[in-house]
Amino acid sequence: MDDPVATLRAELLRDLPGDIKRVRNAYRRAAQQAALLREAKDFTAHQAACKAGLGHLEILIKLLRWASGAENEALSGKAKEGE
Repeated sequence: MDDPVATLRAELLRDLPGDIKRVRNAYRRAAQQAALLREAKDFTAHQAACKAGLGHLEILIKLLRWASGAENEALSGKAKEGE
């Protein structure tokens, strides 16, 4: 039987780079729109949406690190340094 975690990692490695690029481009477009906002209330709401977008981007990057095994390598490197 196939390992479901390995299957998930493979799917994430395939899909996440494109997803990250789309989220980054959407964030960039949204952040540029802030210059057009005149009302403080609108700007505040827009800023909150941009922060949420950055949080989404951060989670996607963490998932990519997990899927690539980079997170495990970094943790094992820190453990070796502490020996």
